[in-house]
Amino acid sequence: TSGRMAVAGLGLLAAAGVASLLSHGRSEGRDAVRLMGRPAMAVPGWTRSPSWPARWGPEVLGSGPLFEPHRHPEGVVLGGRLALPAGRYELRLEGDELGSEGPGLEVQPDRPGAPGRPAIPSAGVLLFDVREGEGPVTLRLRAGGPFVLKAVELRLQP
Repeated sequence: TSGRMAVAGLGLLAAAGVASLLSHGRSEGRDAVRLMGRPAMAVPGWTRSPSWPARWGPEVLGSGPLFEPHRHPEGVVLGGRLALPAGRYELRLEGDELGSEGPGLEVQPDRPGAPGRPAIPSAGVLLFDVREGEGPVTLRLRAGGPFVLKAVELRLQP
């Protein structure tokens, strides 16, 4: 009957909501890069952009906002398994440097045995390339000095 269907539907919605609240999974920036490099429209103000930047904060990362290289010699995931189109990217870290140098970034293709490569620092941003056919990449903060992360902004260069 329609009453039973309504109750079953509400039960499924309640179960999904509880599962979402209890989940410890993090998106590691994957949600933020879905529209990257594609035309998009921001509804509050109805602005259109030919290439939308991705932006996320430490709340989507499993490690939290504080990066201390001596505690994480293997690096800390800043963006995990990001499905980025091929091209050159500019990554800007918003936060506070607690040492004399900022953190370094390593780009790791998500293939077994694929070597990681460092990003190039340039005027307050980190530049890196995603190659054609490379697949998803993981971005890791490595080396450098301690850093408190407030936000990450990733842009596809024209």
